[in-house]
Order: sequence, then structure tokens, then C-alpha cells
Amino acid sequence: MPQSELIRLKLLGGKVVISRPGQDVPGRSIYLCPQQACWHAALKRSSLTFKASKHDRVTVRLEGNEQDQLILKLRRHVREERQRN
Repeated sequence: MPQSELIRLKLLGGKVVISRPGQDVPGRSIYLCPQQACWHAALKRSSLTFKASKHDRVTVRLEGNEQDQLILKLRRHVREERQRN
């Protein structure tokens, strides 16, 4: 799948945010495919790991309902992208 079709998640100030296409936000990124199965696989440990450098990684734990909120935001993001295209 081309990178342009993936959802880009950014680590910004210790928070995970969804980056809009064409939006240049500083910070570390990970990419997820737009299918819900990918999100659930990536979030099955209630955490996301971002590569901080060649040898270091940063793991962000999603506490409480943060995981559910992120999934809702991902669904909204995919729906909005489909409406734009």
C-alpha cells in the first residue's frame, strides 16, 4: 500500500495525534493502514512504539479510554478522507 494511503500518527509532546495529508508536523511518526484490523493489531497492547533514533524507541502507553478515543478519531479521519476523495 502506498504511503500516501496510510494514516500517519505523530508523537507530539507525549501525545499521539493524527497528521492530516500534507500537514508537516514535527515529531516522530508511525503509519497505519486505513483498515480497523490494523488499528486493533497495533493497539492490542494498549501502546504504540515510535522510533526515536536508529537504536532508540519511545513507547506511549494509552491509559484509560485513550485507546477508544484514538480509534474513534481514526474512524472519523478515514470517513473524512473518503468524503474528500
